[in-house]
Amino acid sequence: MWHEFIVSSIVFGLVILLFLHGQFYMLERNYQSTLNISSQRNAAFWLQLIVNDFRKIGHLYDPPREAIQVAEPHRIEFYGDVDLDGVVELVKYQLLGPETAPDSPNPNDRVLLRQIDGEPEMTPPLGVTEFDLTYYNSDGEIAQSTYEITSIRIHLSVESSVPFPDSGLYGHSEWYTQITPKSIARVNW
Repeated sequence: MWHEFIVSSIVFGLVILLFLHGQFYMLERNYQSTLNISSQRNAAFWLQLIVNDFRKIGHLYDPPREAIQVAEPHRIEFYGDVDLDGVVELVKYQLLGPETAPDSPNPNDRVLLRQIDGEPEMTPPLGVTEFDLTYYNSDGEIAQSTYEITSIRIHLSVESSVPFPDSGLYGHSEWYTQITPKSIARVNW
């Protein structure tokens, strides 16, 4: 009789352990989902700004062909009326080094600077780890000068600020797109 009680207690204990393991697994997956959603929200914040600004490159600037002043792999400066107020602004995007985000718990975080008309607009690190720009001419080839640029390929990578427990990996979102601003595409054909 005692033997049956001991065996049933052991089986019951194993069932409880399996149940708890399943619960911990579900909690960890839920936490990972939350971190991934966080990185996706941060990416959406940047994407809205970037797409809005880049589509207006050269808008109301004369001549539009000269709107892009600097075109580097992690930096762009251009003229355009990005807020549609009838005034042309100088807009600058630049990915700064990791040392610019020392307070971030994610060592891969970098600051993506967005600056309009020279006003400092340092944004807090929102998980941006990569911001790569590639410039193309009207033939779809890499542009050799700012005057040839008709479209820009953008790669943005964003990570969560805290890692997944146990693995040390971060929630991750990547976005690629190619934008052809109307004002500069028309004049460079």
